[in-house]
Amino acid sequence: MRATLLGPLAVAAGLPLILRAFRPGLLPTLGLRTLAGLCSAYQVQLIAEYIGAVPDAIRGQAISLASTGLLAAQGIGLLAGGVMAQSWTVATTIAVAGAVGAVWLSA
Repeated sequence: MRATLLGPLAVAAGLPLILRAFRPGLLPTLGLRTLAGLCSAYQVQLIAEYIGAVPDAIRGQAISLASTGLLAAQGIGLLAGGVMAQSWTVATTIAVAGAVGAVWLSA
């Protein structure tokens, strides 16, 4: 059952961030960020499935490669977010990032 939740939770993790475009107050923002964080729990199952799919002999190498790719993607995401925030408001930047993530992961 957990595997069937991967897709919906991945998409749902970005959806609360879209509401940041409306610039809610502090408490609604904390609620939205908490909801997005809870939906990000799909990553635990994703990592477990990834580790289970890799042969024991190369598991360490596969985990290192995945970690390197994740760090690189996070760095690119931070750079892109910073560039976007130079032109838009931070709230708009977060909303666009949430929308892009939700659409990309739903494909």
